[in-house]
Amino acid sequence: MVELLKAFIKIILIVWIAYSAIVDDSKNLLLLYDMSLVQAIMYIGSVIINAGMKISMAYFIIGIADYIYQKWKFKDDMKMTKQEVKDEYKNAEGDPQVKGKQKAKMREASQRRMMQDVPRADVVITNPTHYAVALKYDAQEAEAPIVLAKGTDYLALQIKEKRKKRRWK
Repeated sequence: MVELLKAFIKIILIVWIAYSAIVDDSKNLLLLYDMSLVQAIMYIGSVIINAGMKISMAYFIIGIADYIYQKWKFKDDMKMTKQEVKDEYKNAEGDPQVKGKQKAKMREASQRRMMQDVPRADVVITNPTHYAVALKYDAQEAEAPIVLAKGTDYLALQIKEKRKKRRWK
């Protein structure tokens, strides 16, 4: 729609410029009958050249304005909407729901491995209600104790239970 409007304005502008250039010289066009052939051809040539120069200047100005508009329009068209940004992120990084499921499975696998290491712990340090940390200390292996398992709330209870079962065996 914008391109149609631009073309329509260009046509109207050029016709108006050509018309005004010819009307300015229309008084002298009636004098062509009194001129010689060479003078009449030179006069008509100058009228055409004058109108052509005015039309050329108009096209130059229109071209600059159109260039500026096209550059702005291109930049505006290259901007992505919020939905396009979300879709691109989803395509590049993967669906967040799928990634969440993968992380949950990895967390579960990590907890299973961690719970398998609890029986090897030398000590389980607990807070009475919320936290539990299973540590293994071997002076030849490391200078500081190694954390084998840690957890809060339900996981802390599981660590305590697993350690109690090992202690009674």
